[in-house]
Amino acid sequence: MSFSYRIGKPFWKWFAKRGVTLRLRVGVGYDAEAKCYYVAWSDLPGINTDADTLEELKKNIQECVELLLEDYISDTSNVHASMRVPVLN
Repeated sequence: MSFSYRIGKPFWKWFAKRGVTLRLRVGVGYDAEAKCYYVAWSDLPGINTDADTLEELKKNIQECVELLLEDYISDTSNVHASMRVPVLN
Protein backbone atom coordinates (compact mmCIF):
# COMPACT_ATOMS: atom_id res chain seq x y z
CA MET A 1 0.00 0.00 0.00
CA SER A 2 1.38 3.40 -0.94
CA PHE A 3 1.15 6.51 1.19
CA SER A 4 -1.26 9.26 0.18
CA TYR A 5 -2.29 12.53 1.80
CA ARG A 6 -5.62 14.34 1.67
CA ILE A 7 -5.89 17.78 0.11
CA GLY A 8 -7.06 20.31 2.66
CA LYS A 9 -5.20 18.79 5.62
CA PRO A 10 -2.26 20.73 7.07
CA PHE A 11 0.91 20.59 4.94
CA TRP A 12 -0.82 19.03 1.90
CA LYS A 13 1.11 21.37 -0.43
CA TRP A 14 4.41 20.29 1.13
CA PHE A 15 3.54 16.62 0.56
CA ALA A 16 2.41 17.36 -3.01
CA LYS A 17 5.70 19.03 -3.90
CA ARG A 18 7.51 15.88 -2.76
CA GLY A 19 5.54 13.58 -5.04
CA VAL A 20 3.16 12.09 -2.48
CA THR A 21 -0.16 11.07 -4.05
CA LEU A 22 -2.93 13.42 -3.01
CA ARG A 23 -6.47 12.29 -2.18
CA LEU A 24 -9.37 14.57 -2.97
CA ARG A 25 -12.95 14.16 -1.82
CA VAL A 26 -15.71 15.82 -3.84
CA GLY A 27 -19.39 15.56 -2.92
CA VAL A 28 -21.79 15.57 -5.86
CA GLY A 29 -25.48 16.40 -5.79
CA TYR A 30 -28.22 16.10 -8.37
CA ASP A 31 -30.68 18.91 -9.08
CA ALA A 32 -33.85 17.26 -10.40
CA GLU A 33 -35.38 20.56 -11.48
CA ALA A 34 -32.32 21.61 -13.52
CA LYS A 35 -31.59 17.96 -14.44
CA CYS A 36 -27.88 18.27 -13.74
CA TYR A 37 -25.17 17.06 -11.38
CA TYR A 38 -23.19 19.64 -9.42
CA VAL A 39 -20.32 19.86 -6.93
CA ALA A 40 -21.89 20.24 -3.48
CA TRP A 41 -18.59 20.37 -1.53
CA SER A 42 -14.91 19.63 -1.96
CA ASP A 43 -11.66 19.40 0.00
CA LEU A 44 -10.18 21.82 -2.55
CA PRO A 45 -11.90 25.25 -2.48
CA GLY A 46 -12.91 26.62 -5.87
CA ILE A 47 -14.32 23.55 -7.60
CA ASN A 48 -17.59 24.96 -8.90
CA THR A 49 -19.02 23.11 -11.87
CA ASP A 50 -22.03 21.18 -13.10
CA ALA A 51 -22.90 18.83 -15.96
CA ASP A 52 -25.71 16.78 -17.48
CA THR A 53 -24.03 13.43 -16.74
CA LEU A 54 -21.83 12.10 -13.97
CA GLU A 55 -19.04 11.23 -16.42
CA GLU A 56 -19.06 14.76 -17.84
CA LEU A 57 -19.00 16.17 -14.31
CA LYS A 58 -15.97 14.04 -13.41
CA LYS A 59 -14.14 15.40 -16.46
CA ASN A 60 -15.07 18.97 -15.46
CA ILE A 61 -13.88 18.33 -11.90
CA GLN A 62 -10.57 16.95 -13.17
CA GLU A 63 -10.02 20.08 -15.28
CA CYS A 64 -10.84 22.31 -12.28
CA VAL A 65 -8.46 20.35 -10.06
CA GLU A 66 -5.61 20.66 -12.56
CA LEU A 67 -6.11 24.43 -12.86
CA LEU A 68 -6.44 24.95 -9.11
CA LEU A 69 -3.38 22.86 -8.33
CA GLU A 70 -1.39 25.01 -10.77
CA ASP A 71 -2.47 28.04 -8.70
CA TYR A 72 -1.61 26.41 -5.36
CA ILE A 73 1.56 24.62 -6.51
CA SER A 74 3.39 26.30 -9.37
CA ASP A 75 5.27 23.18 -10.55
CA THR A 76 2.73 20.34 -10.82
CA SER A 77 4.97 17.97 -12.79
CA ASN A 78 5.51 15.84 -9.67
CA VAL A 79 1.91 16.06 -8.37
CA HIS A 80 -0.39 13.04 -8.45
CA ALA A 81 -4.00 13.15 -7.26
CA SER A 82 -6.74 10.57 -6.85
CA MET A 83 -10.38 11.50 -6.51
CA ARG A 84 -13.33 10.03 -4.65
CA VAL A 85 -16.70 11.33 -5.85
CA PRO A 86 -19.68 10.20 -3.76
CA VAL A 87 -23.12 11.10 -5.11
CA LEU A 88 -25.34 12.69 -2.47
CA ASN A 89 -29.11 12.37 -2.41
